[in-house]
Amino acid sequence: MVLAWRLKFTQTNQATINGALFAKFNVQSLAQLAFLQWGTGSVTDFVSVKDIDPSNPFNIPAVPEIGIWSRQLNGSIAFNGSFAENILNGTYGLFVTDNLVGFLTLIALGDSATILDRYSIDMSTATQLAGYLSYVGSTFVSQTTLAPVFAQGGGLITTKSAEAWLWGADDPLLKLLGLPARVSLATNYTTQEEAEANTINSLFYTGKGDLDRIGEYIEFEGHASYPAGTLWAEEETVQGTDGTQFRPFLDSDDRIFAWTEETMRAMKLQFDDDVDKKGIKLYRFRLSKDLFAPQEKYYQSIEGFANMTSYLGVPIFVSKPNMFDCPAEWRDKVGGLNASDLDDTFIDVEPITGLVMDVEKKLEVNMYLYESGSPLDLFSRNFPKEIIYPIFWANEEAEITDELADDFKNNVYVVVTLRIVIFWVGVAGGGVVVAIGLVVLIYVLLKNRSHLRGYQTIGEDDDPLGVKEREED
Repeated sequence: MVLAWRLKFTQTNQATINGALFAKFNVQSLAQLAFLQWGTGSVTDFVSVKDIDPSNPFNIPAVPEIGIWSRQLNGSIAFNGSFAENILNGTYGLFVTDNLVGFLTLIALGDSATILDRYSIDMSTATQLAGYLSYVGSTFVSQTTLAPVFAQGGGLITTKSAEAWLWGADDPLLKLLGLPARVSLATNYTTQEEAEANTINSLFYTGKGDLDRIGEYIEFEGHASYPAGTLWAEEETVQGTDGTQFRPFLDSDDRIFAWTEETMRAMKLQFDDDVDKKGIKLYRFRLSKDLFAPQEKYYQSIEGFANMTSYLGVPIFVSKPNMFDCPAEWRDKVGGLNASDLDDTFIDVEPITGLVMDVEKKLEVNMYLYESGSPLDLFSRNFPKEIIYPIFWANEEAEITDELADDFKNNVYVVVTLRIVIFWVGVAGGGVVVAIGLVVLIYVLLKNRSHLRGYQTIGEDDDPLGVKEREED
């Protein structure tokens, strides 16, 4: 933009660039003159450098000056030289890719205060500026430049094989922009040392001293909480378990929480029904109905969608598959989505031990293409706007094996039955027997809990603080 004008001005008007010209516009250098021309167009009497020479020898594809572009649209943008220089080349100047992405993200979040502080412009002007950036990007970036991106499956929606998504591939568009382009959903560490060196630890309660807190996070990847403004508008405290263990002797009225990396919050679960899995009686919990309701704390304004823009830097909105529990209007805009109860997440918990015996965690990743000012406009000019596009949905599922189910029934249920027998014998023979029966029950439950989960809890002598550290897989 500025550089294109500067080159044109230098080569066609070199004789006029002198002290008198600088004095006329109160500038000290050609660069300052270029910023003034970009911001207002006044140096060339509001005639774009694109149109100064009818032959357009430099093949400038569109009006590069924002001041002239705005005037043609009856807009109100006119930045003087120092103002324009601050916007483009200041501390948060848009010449830097990260600053540009940050600026567009602030607009998406409606953060007018930060925009005013960094650029000294209001939200209306910022929105117009975003429209100009979209215009410039879509006209100055030629199809020749983008052709290799599209040929490699890049663009607005990146197309890769499942193997590439899992184990690593370069996103063509990010690579073109000089941004970190390596994308992988999983990392194949081949040695224990490599895994340990590249894994951020999370800490969990063992239940020592307070059995009700067994399996709960103390820290998630080194964080006990996330201060206001770093993740969400308000402080977010890490709470809940990883969804594989909840407190023993669970009641259907209890509120339980599972922290998930996909939404970076504790997801509240509520009781739904009693179910039977391989002869084991379970409580079925589902995601709370208000989990993705509009909430200012999470920048959520659309029912049924978790706005992850502030965390991911792009307008990614998480929902249930097929936009289940979202307003029908968003499904209708896309078409082909048949939402049903089968799209809902459920967790089946054995209430005595708190162990999860069956689970299906289902979430959908969507991209919101809004009307204007989107950082995606350059690659989505032909896409209908104000639509939330589904990208993919995933189902993480697991259930207890037949062998472990039999093991559980032959141990835990037998002990529960023994407890009942001991209780009634104790009623006749004295409270001491009842106490012994309870001690035996708790001991066997804890012993079998460790066995069923596939790892052994650290002993008290090895863990004086009662904290078990478990690395994420």
